[in-house]
Amino acid sequence: MFKGRVPALPDDWKIINGYISPENYCDIHTGMNMFRDARHYFVMLSKDVESYRELAVELDDTDFLSDEELFLQIYRILKEEYRVTKLSELSKAQVLDVAYKLHFDYRSSNQQIVRLLKLSIFEINNLFPAR
Repeated sequence: MFKGRVPALPDDWKIINGYISPENYCDIHTGMNMFRDARHYFVMLSKDVESYRELAVELDDTDFLSDEELFLQIYRILKEEYRVTKLSELSKAQVLDVAYKLHFDYRSSNQQIVRLLKLSIFEINNLFPAR
């Protein structure tokens, strides 16, 4: 995006290997102050699953979340929407509702849904046929 041949760049802008240096368009010091350290930066950008989901939908991203990340989301859904802590406390219809959320909101694969919700592959493939 920033590699271009625009002749009207300000004279004081740094160009490194044909790219405009981020120092020219970002306040690096302010950005660094937003995070406690490098680990905090990484966690905030890569582990915030809710933000990832919204961003992924916007970007039409086809990446999948790991089973561990999806398990955390299932647990959150159980607590917030159903007021239970175990999947076994849900009715079959509620489990299928969670399957729909995983498939459409988190772009889970059929195999992930089968593993995490302990449903049959036949059931899930009928709900979400391969495109």
